[in-house]
Amino acid sequence: MGAAEDVALLGHAEMCQYVTAVVEALREVGAPPSERWDEARASALYWTEGEPVLAGGPWTRGTVVFWRMTDGWHCAPLGAEGDPERRHAHPLPIAPLAPPGALAEFLLRLFQSGGTPQPGPDMNAEEGRR
Repeated sequence: MGAAEDVALLGHAEMCQYVTAVVEALREVGAPPSERWDEARASALYWTEGEPVLAGGPWTRGTVVFWRMTDGWHCAPLGAEGDPERRHAHPLPIAPLAPPGALAEFLLRLFQSGGTPQPGPDMNAEEGRR
């Protein structure tokens, strides 16, 4: 589903519930975000410089993983000022409503590899998200 379609995957309340479940799953794997920001049509999870879960590479200053209602999960490293480097933002190869536990495992592998790991077999499933 692309942003041009402008179709919401979830309503705002459902989005917040889903992202809360993702944050809980991230805590369970030892990779809780430093910050979370929710907006009307998106949520952003930040891992700031010095977080032990980040392995260097593009993550030296931190990273933001954000979920948009129209097209799911994306990632961008943080720049020197702590803002996302938009030119380096890219969609993540996972289903927009991947199960929170599978997404947490994927993000942990992403941070540890410093690159984009291949999604696991359950990453394209959208059920079990709550």
